[in-house]
Amino acid sequence: SEKARPLLDTIARLRSQLSQDPLRYPFDAAVRCLGWKADVSFFSGSLKSGMQGTGKYPKTDGGYQAVGIPGLYFAGAISHGRDHRRSAGGFIHGFRYTARALHRRILRDSLGLGWPNSSYELHRPASRDRWMKRVLTRINEAAGPYQMFGELVDVVLFTAGSDGLVAEYLEEVPHAYLHEDAAFRTKTKLVLSFVYGRHFSPLDLPSPGAVSAEFAEFSAFLHPRLELFEGSREAGHSSPIFGHSLVEDVFTEWSSLVGHIDPLFRFLAACISHAQVQLSLHTSLVEQTDSCN
Repeated sequence: SEKARPLLDTIARLRSQLSQDPLRYPFDAAVRCLGWKADVSFFSGSLKSGMQGTGKYPKTDGGYQAVGIPGLYFAGAISHGRDHRRSAGGFIHGFRYTARALHRRILRDSLGLGWPNSSYELHRPASRDRWMKRVLTRINEAAGPYQMFGELVDVVLFTAGSDGLVAEYLEEVPHAYLHEDAAFRTKTKLVLSFVYGRHFSPLDLPSPGAVSAEFAEFSAFLHPRLELFEGSREAGHSSPIFGHSLVEDVFTEWSSLVGHIDPLFRFLAACISHAQVQLSLHTSLVEQTDSCN
């Protein structure tokens, strides 16, 4: 009642001094923030019809371009439709990396610039060692693929150089774009991503799903995963030839010689051997086709 209000106000002010109650600080109002709806009033009819089922995010291709509307791109939280409820694209610690990837995609498509990369001549031992160490460094330090797990990946494109196999290292490429773009899709490539285990639950922490290299495939928490893909002329995702997981680590340190580095370098050596075979077969087929023509 109104008569009791002064007494209640006095008691409320004393609660913070006399109590350890978690609700000891009074409040006058509560704001409920359980979601939002997108304002699409300024969108054209074709774009309104191209929204995802929730009505919050526009449908985009793997490189954040509006589906059916070439030249229209989305950056920031609005591009979260690509990874909604799957990764961190709705938050600044995530979309700062997808926005950078979009910038690189536009420069590549509009100006013909290549995706920023470093090249390594794998037939030269020193260059081959630098490439392997680069992969290891990115596993331990790459922020984009770690924050945007399942959405951004590092990619190694294998090509035939004048003297032997060459590895081109590209950072933070949208995974779907990698399989949509013909220049990427048709090349033999190694993909580095971060993934959760199939049966991961936050309730499992801090208990790991695996604790040693031979059981890395059973890791539950976020961990590095490398997969080798052959070139494909067909659009869409293809299945990897083989893959390699690094066992999960709660401190995100993959620097153990026995548990991480030695198995990784053995896998990378196997990728080099397979890529050499694939490129030699491709070269032979091209030569046979040219001779028939």
